[in-house]
Amino acid sequence: MSNLLYALKFRCPKCGKGKLFSKPGLFEMDKTCTNCGLKYEKEIGYYYGAMYISYAINVALFVVATVIFFIVDDRVDWRWYMGIYVALTILSTKLLFRLSRSLWLYFTH
Repeated sequence: MSNLLYALKFRCPKCGKGKLFSKPGLFEMDKTCTNCGLKYEKEIGYYYGAMYISYAINVALFVVATVIFFIVDDRVDWRWYMGIYVALTILSTKLLFRLSRSLWLYFTH
């Protein structure tokens, strides 16, 4: 269970001390753990699996948001709902990218 907390905090899945994203760029990720030396990318294309995690998270968020939309108040025009949802998805891109990669590392290490 503590390893899952490491994933949610974007830390090394092995030691929990090294950061996965210490570089300043939006999508830049360290190659190895600064604490234990674990290599984060095993091979070229290793993180393609993280796209499935990101997709699953997006689908789950969409379903929850849609259910809440219809339960709370469906008098709002659906175009507003979709526009707001798409804007929030775009704004959360960095978080979802990092979370999906971190969870992929957690599941594969």
